[in-house]
Amino acid sequence: MRLTAGERADVQTRAAEIDLVLTDDHWAMIEFAVNYYRRNQTMCNLRTIVREGDFDKKTAYRLFPGNPIKRICYLTGLPMPPEC
Repeated sequence: MRLTAGERADVQTRAAEIDLVLTDDHWAMIEFAVNYYRRNQTMCNLRTIVREGDFDKKTAYRLFPGNPIKRICYLTGLPMPPEC
């Protein structure tokens, strides 16, 4: 399931606040995380993104420096995973 236009606009606004220019790779990881949350009612951790989303851990850190999950949660407005 894809993000709605309104959801994408909200993410874009938050990304601009932290000077992050979103690429297709960013959007793919963001959409995976949002869809995971919609299915499971909990945010995934980085291990899940790498394993189930078929993303590379190094790429995640390159796209979302520091703490990828924290950045994705900030951008999407989703809560941090319980283990964080």
